[in-house]
Amino acid sequence: MRKERNNAVRREGRRCRLALFMGIFLIVMMLPAAAIANDDIMDLKPNPNDPTLYEADIYLDVGQYAYNNSRSLLLPDSALETEEHNWTLDRPDLINLDTQDRYYESWGYYRNASTKKDTGKATVTCTYTADDVEYTCIFTIYAGLQDINDNGNLSFTLEDTEKIYDSGSLHPSEPKRVDSNDPGEVVFEYSIDDGATWVKRELLSITNVSESTVVKVRASMPGVYTGYKYDTQKLSVLKRPITIASKTISKEYDGDPLTNGDTNVEIGGMGWVYGEGAKYEFSGSQTLVGTSKNHFEIKPCQETDFNNYDITKRTGTLEVTDRTEKFAITVNAKSGTFAYDGTEKSVSGFKTQDFIVNGNEFTVSGLNAEGSGTDAGTYPVEITGTAVVSDAEGNDVSNQFDVTAVDGTLTITDGHEDSDSSSGSPTTGDSGNLTLWPVLCAVGLAGAAGSIVYRRRKNS
Repeated sequence: MRKERNNAVRREGRRCRLALFMGIFLIVMMLPAAAIANDDIMDLKPNPNDPTLYEADIYLDVGQYAYNNSRSLLLPDSALETEEHNWTLDRPDLINLDTQDRYYESWGYYRNASTKKDTGKATVTCTYTADDVEYTCIFTIYAGLQDINDNGNLSFTLEDTEKIYDSGSLHPSEPKRVDSNDPGEVVFEYSIDDGATWVKRELLSITNVSESTVVKVRASMPGVYTGYKYDTQKLSVLKRPITIASKTISKEYDGDPLTNGDTNVEIGGMGWVYGEGAKYEFSGSQTLVGTSKNHFEIKPCQETDFNNYDITKRTGTLEVTDRTEKFAITVNAKSGTFAYDGTEKSVSGFKTQDFIVNGNEFTVSGLNAEGSGTDAGTYPVEITGTAVVSDAEGNDVSNQFDVTAVDGTLTITDGHEDSDSSSGSPTTGDSGNLTLWPVLCAVGLAGAAGSIVYRRRKNS
């Protein structure tokens, strides 16, 4: 009976001391400088088919510091009946096991050393005998890599990447800063199809403005952590600024339209990328004195995509000025000669009012030419009015011409000469040589032939 009471007292004392120790232990575990921080006490579960067997599955992260990666093993109550526990570990290369307990060897803790990177399974076995019954506690430890997103294991900074279009490739920029709690290579991969394909930075590039995109970036540390840490960066090709201007061209009026012709455009801004460019079609035209825009259109060459350019068009001016030296035109009134017959004779109009100057047709209007007379003599065919010169389209271009008007003459003869006039009824000329008449009579022809008169037409 005494023995049983002593054993009961001993057991109760052990329980009290264990409770006190566990309280102190848990307080220590909460301190930042404690050797075992973030500690989890692992409870063994009895095997339903064997009351002497207790089991537990434990998971540790490889590569973590000891105070961040430890678990405490708490043995069943039956272990409190004995002070001797036999601990064994089949993989000391994988984990560290610490079973030191100042008060009782009824619990222990194990940890994965920060210097170890191996993954795998280890088994910790603790055996003890209580009340002549042998108990076995098996802790199966699975050592694996920690997820890279846990506990801030890795951080990095990305910068957006951009450049102005130059027909070259643009790659994502390398991370600006990389911080890791564990040594090891950080592998960065890039995707522009939302993670469907991942490639190294140097294998991903864009060229054109239309390809600008958001790049998905993932970082990993193979053999150190599992999983990936994700971020994004912009990859942008900016439009290349270019200014295209038609030139201002000027000339004096000559009747021909002023166009751009072979005059080159002026290229400003950053200009075309080497090997690229455009074709220019000019539609501006100015014929009369004045100004208008030197309009043009641009069409891309075969290798040029206008979407890569920020194009600003500027139009010059087509300017036609007054002539310094006017075109000279002489307008001649008509002339005419008539034989006097007692009636009024007249001449009007011009020899021509249409002219070809510098290969272009012009017409003079606004003038009148009139001359008349009855008696024999010479009369002027005077030009009156103001000359108006029009081009083939009917535009008044008088300011570009000096028009000289030359009057004509109207001549009325005394009836002895034929007329070369273009109007009136000229006489048939003067009488023939009358000295022939006596000769014809003398030879007896007068009566037979009748009256014969010879008239000579005057050569004008």
